[in-house]
This record gives sequence, structure tokens and C-alpha cells, in this order.
Amino acid sequence: MPALVGLRLPLTVLCLLVLSSALCVTEALGWGCVGHMLLAEIAHRQLDDKNKEKIDAMAEVFAQSGPFPSSPDMVQAACWADDVKLWRQRAMATWHYFDAPYNPENINITDAIATVNAVTVSRNMISSLKNTKAPLYMLNFAWANLVHIFGDLHQPLHTISRYSSEYPHGDKGGNAVEVRAGRRKVKLHALWDNICTGAPPRYQRPLSYTDLFALAATADRLLETYKFPEALRTLVDVMAIHEESHMFAVNTSYPGVTPGATLSEAYLARCKRVAEARLTLGGYRLGYLLNTLLSSIHVDEATLEAYRAAPDRLLETYKFPEALRTLVDIREVHEESHMFAVNTSYPGVTPGATLSEAYLARCKRVAEARLTLGGYRLGYLLNTLLSSIHVDEATLEAYRAARPKRGA
Repeated sequence: MPALVGLRLPLTVLCLLVLSSALCVTEALGWGCVGHMLLAEIAHRQLDDKNKEKIDAMAEVFAQSGPFPSSPDMVQAACWADDVKLWRQRAMATWHYFDAPYNPENINITDAIATVNAVTVSRNMISSLKNTKAPLYMLNFAWANLVHIFGDLHQPLHTISRYSSEYPHGDKGGNAVEVRAGRRKVKLHALWDNICTGAPPRYQRPLSYTDLFALAATADRLLETYKFPEALRTLVDVMAIHEESHMFAVNTSYPGVTPGATLSEAYLARCKRVAEARLTLGGYRLGYLLNTLLSSIHVDEATLEAYRAAPDRLLETYKFPEALRTLVDIREVHEESHMFAVNTSYPGVTPGATLSEAYLARCKRVAEARLTLGGYRLGYLLNTLLSSIHVDEATLEAYRAARPKRGA
């Protein structure tokens, strides 16, 4: 266990160890989906090749189990625990925070602290991932929640509730505090969730290649900007992380905040630096933790082979003459599919009746063949179109430089 685990570090010491001097302002952040994906992207880059393959294969099974099409990989599944709330599943609501009281006025507090919280749930998910006999479904449930909640613990305002005469029942991690950031009214908590940058980009999941590239480029910037010693990158004791974030909330999130007032430019700049640093450090730590946990998890060979070989199997199974592979007239393609619908999709179908095994087998063969043929045709069409498109050298160089990092 790293030497710093469990220590209560004074802010000045933590600043010397963790952050650049520009970040360490001592005078008197659950990230939004983008923040969670950035943290998970950074974590994924820390995994060794074997563990990357494991988590990628597990994530593919997880995406199909719902199905959860918006969570096709570990990075995008980092938002799944918030998706659950949108589906009106509230039983897990307290999993995202641990609002330890901050009571500078020493008022009488009567509110109970949730006993099921981000710390206890993270510990439970870690314990679940150490159960090597658990079925894949339970392992997937555990890592999908851990990736999100471990990130939440690095957001200072997920670890605190400030009590005062104005907020005798606590401010719920800044959720009860409305401030102005520029011309916008915003909850203090939401400001930190959004990395203190105003409205973050709203990526549509599953992410397009353009959005994946943009996310990776932002992760590159964070990793180049924020550096941490190994002792901090490998600190994964969730209670120690909670105490660390709580300290940042007391010393960084609240000073300079007056409910209803406009936040200063100095506050917003400090907020952004701290939020980005916390997010980046969380990614390092999550990657270290997952490397440790995944090393003892067995993913059966059939699951790994299915993950490795799905496209290869289709290409090996379904062969087409060149004349069909290069047919890209969309009207002809439509007529072809229409014919398959008439002759394959409808015959043997009676509303309300059970489909025969023969129908299902035929359906699978035709669907796979159509999908494979569509891939051939799209590749041929794109080759034709892209050959006449000019992409400037700066864009190509940025792509070449970033691409290896994503798979590394």
C-alpha cells in the first residue's frame, strides 16, 4: 500500500506534493459526463495491454447486456451511473457523494449522514472485483459503477456539505448555492461538475470519431499540464481520497463565494486549475487501481475471442464477387434490401406466433451477410470519395501524434 494512504495531509504539504505553485492558492468538483469520460480516458491509458483487452472485452459484453448502446466502451460507460438516474432508478442516488459536514459556525447539526455513500460503495465495488468467482455480469456492474464513483470522489463538492445559519441543513455540496459565473446563473456544485469552464461540450454518445478525437486531445493536454509524484498517482484508499477532496472544498471551493454574487475571474481560474488537476489525478489513480484489480480477474477465452474476432469471422464467412462489393448506387442498394425484406424478412412470420428455429437461423445469416456486404461497399465508396479530399498537413500531424497514445 502506498505510504501516504490514510494520512491527513495539511493543505500546504499537499500543495507541495501534488500541484504546481500556480495551483496552490490557500487564501481565504461528480463531474459532468465529459469530465467522467476524460477521467476514464486517462485511466484507460494507464492500463497494460492485457488489462486493456480484458476491460474492452468486458465493456462490449456490458454494452450488449442492457443493451446500453451509449456505453460501448469503458470510457463512455463512465457516464452510465448517471444514465441510471435519468431512467428514474433512485435507489443508487446516495452512491455518488459523501457529504461530510463542514461547520465553521459550529451550529447544531441534526441531519444524519448517509451510511451508504461514495466511500462505502467504492469499497464494495472494489471488493466485488476481487471476487474472482463472480459472474461476468456482477464484475461488469462493479467496474461500471467504480469508474464513475471513484471519479466523483475526486470532485471536492461531492465530499462536503457546508452548514451555517443560512444553511442549517447543509448546502448539499453547493447544490443549494446559486452564484453567477459571468452572465450565467449556476449552482456552485454544477460549476465544479463542469470543470469551472461554463457549459462543457455536449457530446452525443456513442461518440463519433470526431468527438473521440476531441476527447483524446483534451486528455493529452491534461496529462501534459498536470504532473504528480508516484506516491500520489498510486494513492487509492478511498477514505484518504475523500479527506483530500474535502480539504480542497474547504480551502478552494468555498472561499470567495457569496450566494447570489458574481464569482471573480481569480476564483474561476483557480477553480478550473484545481478541477482539472483533480480530474487528471483521479484518472491516474483509477488506472492504477484497475490494473491491480483486473490482473486477478479471469475473462473466459470465448468472450475474449468473440471480442477479438467478430469482424474477422464475418469477413471469413461471407464472400462476395467484386461486382457486388463495388455496387454503391444507393437506389440499387435500396431495391436489393427491399427484395430481401419481401423474400426473407416476412415469409414465415405470423403476428403473435413464435418464430421457427429455421426462420431465426435464416434471419441471422441474411442480416450478417447484409452487414458485411455493406461494410465492403462503404469502404469502396469512401476510398473513391476520400481520394479527392485534401486534409492539411497540420491536421494529419495532430492525428498521427495523438492516435498512438489512445491505444498505447
